[in-house]
Amino acid sequence: MANREQQTDAVRDEGQGRAALQKVARNYALCMLPAEMIPAELPVAQNVRTGLGDVRSVIAALYDWYATQPVTSKQLRADDLACRKTVNACLAVLWGLGRVGTFDATPAGRAFVVDVAELRAVTAKRTKTLAAPLASLAAVGLAFETSDENGVPCDVSRAVSTTVWYAASPDRAEGFFDALRQFSGLLDATGDEGLVAFARADFRVLAPGFPVGPGGYTEAEAVRTMDPKTAALWREFTTYTSVHYPKHKLVFRVPELRNRRWVADYTTRGKGYGVWRVTVEEGGLSVQMVMKPKARAHVLEHLDELPYHIQEIFLTSIRCRNCSSCGEHQMFPHGDHEHKLCRVTWFYTPPLTVEDLPSIERLLDVHMAHQRS
Repeated sequence: MANREQQTDAVRDEGQGRAALQKVARNYALCMLPAEMIPAELPVAQNVRTGLGDVRSVIAALYDWYATQPVTSKQLRADDLACRKTVNACLAVLWGLGRVGTFDATPAGRAFVVDVAELRAVTAKRTKTLAAPLASLAAVGLAFETSDENGVPCDVSRAVSTTVWYAASPDRAEGFFDALRQFSGLLDATGDEGLVAFARADFRVLAPGFPVGPGGYTEAEAVRTMDPKTAALWREFTTYTSVHYPKHKLVFRVPELRNRRWVADYTTRGKGYGVWRVTVEEGGLSVQMVMKPKARAHVLEHLDELPYHIQEIFLTSIRCRNCSSCGEHQMFPHGDHEHKLCRVTWFYTPPLTVEDLPSIERLLDVHMAHQRS
């Protein structure tokens, strides 16, 4: 009986692991910038323009490959963050190839050569090993020959250089590597903004003056990653806010690709954090509001204007969590119980339903009435 239970657990764990890695890979793929959103005219040579398409194909193929791979690591079987780290490591190595690689003459002819020490240095923040990422890239169209200081082929752990080929289409190799170098050269994949731009194949950064990160994202590219139900909630809520608060503009934060998470602040300054924000991800849509003590007190005065379950959501969100520096507490009676409140700055809703939106819009109106007073 014990053996049967262990076998059942192993099958279930493997299924969960496959699902975790497949989900993360699919989400990365869904967050790639659509080709039609890339400007038709970029200041690059035609062969580089073609090469950018090949770079995008390799990145997309990488996600497809990860989406079908069995998981042998126990940590990867159910941990989305570990799956993200694995995918990001491979993306960082691909970026690093473009960052430090150069064309050079070899006995086999002109080739793309990478100094392994330099590659390790630029990718050290994302991965401690090159072997697994290079193996993954070899599965999606690249080929590698690593060699020691004498030019003798060897394992990557002892290599000083690696020659890279675009095996998927050798006749377009030069354009591919030129495109990879130009794209990688504009990004810093050791930071989230640069890595996300690379992971999404966001070639808009090649256009002069185009921002990397906040300020460059559009509502259209965020909405296309949402499931239909979440997109409908987004459109209803943002339509309301655009009519009632036209001076507040959406500023999108760097998205979290593993769960298609977008955070959009409403701000009158066009940058920085706003008075409220909307978050969308796989689990749906939620709203957050920043509330200083006087603003929170104003909302509490008007709390009975909201449905009871929205009142509970609000009070539960701003309750004391046994923090060490919240100062004086406030005991707030509510029905047959009371809430212990403290100086929490942010109010967070759980994922909302379409039925919740009118109440959340009313809560926002109460909050903003205090902001204007």
